[in-house]
Amino acid sequence: MMRSYLLTIPNELLHSIVDYIAYTSIPVGPPDSAWFSKSLVKYVSPYLFALSSTNWQLRRVCLPFLFAYITIRHEEDVTRIMDYIELFSEFTKVLVIGIFHMRPGTTDRLISQILPRSEQLSEVELQNCRTETVLLRAILARPTVTSVLVHELPDPSMCNDDLSKVTLSQHSDLIFSLDQKYESYMSRGMRLMRFELFGSLNAQFQPEIFSGLKEIQIHMNIIPKSFSWLPLLSSTHPNLDKVWLLNVHQYHFTHDTPHSLTSFIGELQQQGLYKFFNMTQVGLCRNVGQLLQGWYVMGFTLMATISSTSLIEVLVLAASFFPKLEVFTLDLCVHNMRYDIDDLVYALAHFPSLRVLSLNDVFYWLDFESGNRKTTPVVTVKPAKSLVDVFHELRARYESGLSLFTSCLAEQVRSLDSVHINDKGYDSDVSRGWYLSGWIHVLNGNRDVGGTLHQYDVYTRRRFV
Repeated sequence: MMRSYLLTIPNELLHSIVDYIAYTSIPVGPPDSAWFSKSLVKYVSPYLFALSSTNWQLRRVCLPFLFAYITIRHEEDVTRIMDYIELFSEFTKVLVIGIFHMRPGTTDRLISQILPRSEQLSEVELQNCRTETVLLRAILARPTVTSVLVHELPDPSMCNDDLSKVTLSQHSDLIFSLDQKYESYMSRGMRLMRFELFGSLNAQFQPEIFSGLKEIQIHMNIIPKSFSWLPLLSSTHPNLDKVWLLNVHQYHFTHDTPHSLTSFIGELQQQGLYKFFNMTQVGLCRNVGQLLQGWYVMGFTLMATISSTSLIEVLVLAASFFPKLEVFTLDLCVHNMRYDIDDLVYALAHFPSLRVLSLNDVFYWLDFESGNRKTTPVVTVKPAKSLVDVFHELRARYESGLSLFTSCLAEQVRSLDSVHINDKGYDSDVSRGWYLSGWIHVLNGNRDVGGTLHQYDVYTRRRFV
């Protein structure tokens, strides 16, 4: 019956439905790094594969999505593309090449067999462009390609090439006495998408050099104690829409407060709460189309001190000041208070736009036994036959507990996509310390959750699988 009904739906409507479920975002690092390091990679949703096998009508609708984003990670992937070269030619718009130490024969096949057939290809990401100058030049020569994202500076031999299609994803520790080689890339049209700044902002920050700049990460401990530069950046860099401020010393946000934080910090000080918390990172985002105004807080990291007793109150207060917050990190590494998960879910549910939540050393302070729950994922780890068995059982109870927490939060916060976990502890049964990290994702509209945490021995740094 359902299959017969699907056959009556116009392809245009089916296309919109498939577009909604086609891809899933799977971050690979904590928000402070994954958010800063962009990539063109998109992962095909498992629902798309299942839907494409339903019937021929849905297969035709799904094909453009199945082949729109192609990632080459291994030499064998090049052969697979050749097996589906007609579909690649018709549908592939984005190609990500991530083969390190590519053999000459593979480069030749990409240049002579695959690129000439890339009729729809418009964007390419090269993750090892320094060693693939010939390939980069061949990609830039393709008339359909409008943008090439690279993660390293091209080979110096390309300083005389037309680099107007090239965007460098990130440059760390950029000092504004720019060396001649770097300026030569910019003079040939290359754009810089984002950089991490350890130096000082000054008059050399010129729009003609950084015309494509979208994001800056600034270390607050050594920049001038003023935010007067933000309006200047806004007016001279229209593409700039995110500024991350890393606060090593707490006084930077009390004595030198960005306008977007003034009211919130003033309220914390008035209520005597500020000394119990430290904001170690703040992300400012600009409303589209507003140059001089419109900056708002879209992300921040809150670290609670050991003496804090007002975490829930502060979270609710923060939500009232930052309704557009999308990325939030809660750090309880020096904390000593326990919280019912319902109370923490209640507080975080006040952030209506929250998409990515990061929890640092939070699990130990969560109480799963209160309320109407008959069972709890927090159980005592029994002595096991081997160290690996102990760590597997430990990881299992963490995954169970954090999946429960994420599920409860996802029901309340419909915008939530993912929860990043970063935890550590010590197991007395085996006299061993451990680290735990990974992602738990909200998988679909039913708010189901899933993910895998990776565990490491604190002494050997060995990962247990």
